[in-house]
Amino acid sequence: MPLPKVCHIIHDDGPGGGPVFIVDQLAATSGHFKLSVIHGGRGKIAAHCEAAAIPHWEIPLNRLSCLPTGFFQLVRILKKTMPDLAILHGQWAGPVGAAALKMAGIRRSIYVSHWPAFYSDWDLWRVVRNRVCEAIPCRWCDRVVTISQGNWYQYSIRRLGAGKLRLIHNGIDFNRVPSPGQTQSLREANGWDDRHCHVVSVGRLSDQKCIDWLLRSWRIVQAQQPNARLWIVGSGPEEEALRRLAQELKIDGTCAFLGSRPNGIEYLAAADIVAMTSIYEGHATVPLETMASGRPIVASDVDGVWDSIRDGVEGFLVPPGEIEGFAEKLLLLIEDAALRKQMGDAGRLRALEFSVTRTSGEYRLLINEVLAL
Repeated sequence: MPLPKVCHIIHDDGPGGGPVFIVDQLAATSGHFKLSVIHGGRGKIAAHCEAAAIPHWEIPLNRLSCLPTGFFQLVRILKKTMPDLAILHGQWAGPVGAAALKMAGIRRSIYVSHWPAFYSDWDLWRVVRNRVCEAIPCRWCDRVVTISQGNWYQYSIRRLGAGKLRLIHNGIDFNRVPSPGQTQSLREANGWDDRHCHVVSVGRLSDQKCIDWLLRSWRIVQAQQPNARLWIVGSGPEEEALRRLAQELKIDGTCAFLGSRPNGIEYLAAADIVAMTSIYEGHATVPLETMASGRPIVASDVDGVWDSIRDGVEGFLVPPGEIEGFAEKLLLLIEDAALRKQMGDAGRLRALEFSVTRTSGEYRLLINEVLAL
């Protein structure tokens, strides 16, 4: 009996947790379904598909101005391949993909809300845009997957996907965790010696990540622990402004911007402490990778983070925007190597609960449930 054909559709194969999640799912489900991927941009997903001989197509879905062109290309590919089920990974792939599935005659679909749009309802344009982006796939898809408890609650109170909601957390593939030897090599290559405590932030430099909070906290840390070092891995629209802020705060002597790196988990594993100051998340990849690497984390206490990290166990959770409170927790870990090890060890155990083997099993059950409708 032939395997069911499952196609993943994502708007951007760029930086962030979404493409990492899809790569992990492709690897975990390759023997259960005949897989294909349609994506905008070109990054980790494309590289994995080429290495694993998974059919994939790159079309313009990652920019609003290109969506009309991308839509018709998407319809053409779907009509040609006729998957039994499509999995849409929001944001733009949600409404555009759902409409394309209708036009192509694909009957079964699942919407996975990796980027819950409503968290960025900051002006009238975004309110309207985000409502449309969420409403279409929630109405037209057979099931809607939320990836954190907070996301599930937000969808429920907004009456999106009523009767279709499923909560499935993101998973972590432990095969991606660097070995101790690889970690040591990276530390040596970057000149990270054991005389300093190295704090690392990994993520896109955008308004969502609120790296300015981290820089302001670091000014307090630097005053009390001048031997500590802050390394910021990532790039994005806020980069130049953040570099200027670091100079204005006079922390550029102990804080460095490393730019984008292809495998952020390598830097998380090489850190002594991980810092994360997001104002919202879906279900953040960084805490999962941090725990799997056996490192403690100080993070904002927001949706998509507190599903993974328990305050005082695997790390510390600080109310978003509390500059002094964040600095206090960083200092506590910088000054206590035993506490860092204790939290890192607890993180390794906690990460087992989010193994991609477990989460992919939940997705396989959901896919088969939808196929049987």
